[in-house]
Amino acid sequence: MLKHRLKQPHQSPRDWIGIDGCHGGWVVTHLSKSSTPHSYTIPSLRPIIESAPKQAVILIDMILGLNDQPTSRAFDRIAKKMLGKWHSRVFPAPPLTALKAKTYSEACQLSQLAMGKKISIQCYNLFPKIKELQAIKDTRLKEYHPEIAFMQLNNGSVLPESKKTVEGRKKRMQIIEQHLPNYSNELASMKTLNCKIDDLLDSVALALVAQTKDYKFFYEELKHPTT
Repeated sequence: MLKHRLKQPHQSPRDWIGIDGCHGGWVVTHLSKSSTPHSYTIPSLRPIIESAPKQAVILIDMILGLNDQPTSRAFDRIAKKMLGKWHSRVFPAPPLTALKAKTYSEACQLSQLAMGKKISIQCYNLFPKIKELQAIKDTRLKEYHPEIAFMQLNNGSVLPESKKTVEGRKKRMQIIEQHLPNYSNELASMKTLNCKIDDLLDSVALALVAQTKDYKFFYEELKHPTT
């Protein structure tokens, strides 16, 4: 269990944005002191990043900071350590060189040469979104893992239920409503979202952790990992 108490949200006027990839684009949750929580889908990332307030904190569930090192990224190692026996929920990042591939077979070959192992077809299918994100140079964008976010929102305890199950989605919604009372009512009033419910819940969790600033705890671990 992660021994870390949830901090109170920053008191100065800010906007907090959580973004997750979804079929056909991205699902975004925007929290702000000046308006009610709002979630929506967008086909491309750049417009929302360019229109976001200058002081916004933006957490995104997509791979940033790729390299061609034979070892796994520090981000992935810390996330796996925090999730313990549920470490398989951390999606392994491909080597940077593999993004040049035009086919899955070629991507596997390039990955094999760089890291000594092939990539999954699921990883290859993320290449367009990884490339889209890489093309946006914005220091506000911070990679984050939704399962870490839910763990922090759940007082440091990892949710054992998969987000792909009915029970897993139910528990995640309950956790969200502890921090955003009546969010399910807000959601019902929104237009139909073209995304899966687990992707939506992930974006909400990211926005909440952006608001509480608990993402900084994870990034401190990246800088100064504990044994």
